[in-house]
Amino acid sequence: MLIELVRTHRMPLVVIPRSHPGSRRLRYVVSAGEEILLSCTIERGTHPEQHLLCSSEEMGGIRLLGNASGILVSGVPDGVDISVVPTPSLR
Repeated sequence: MLIELVRTHRMPLVVIPRSHPGSRRLRYVVSAGEEILLSCTIERGTHPEQHLLCSSEEMGGIRLLGNASGILVSGVPDGVDISVVPTPSLR
C-alpha cells in the first residue's frame, strides 16, 4: 500500500527507526501524504495530524511536498546534505 502512494501518487514517505523518540510504543512510525512537516516543538500525542512528525532540533522545519515531478524538499538547514536513493524498476 505505501509503495503505491509513493510510486503512483508521488507522495513523500518518511520512516522513523525504532530508536527515534517518537516511536517508543511503536516498532516504526510512518507518514505518507501530500505534505510532511518535521517539527521539534511538538509534544508526543498532542498532534494527531499525520502530516506532522516529531523530529530532532537539527531537522525541524524540513518540509516534504509531493508534486507531479517528484518530491520537493524545503527548509533544509545549512550544512545538511540530501541524497536520492533510486528505486529499482519493476519491469
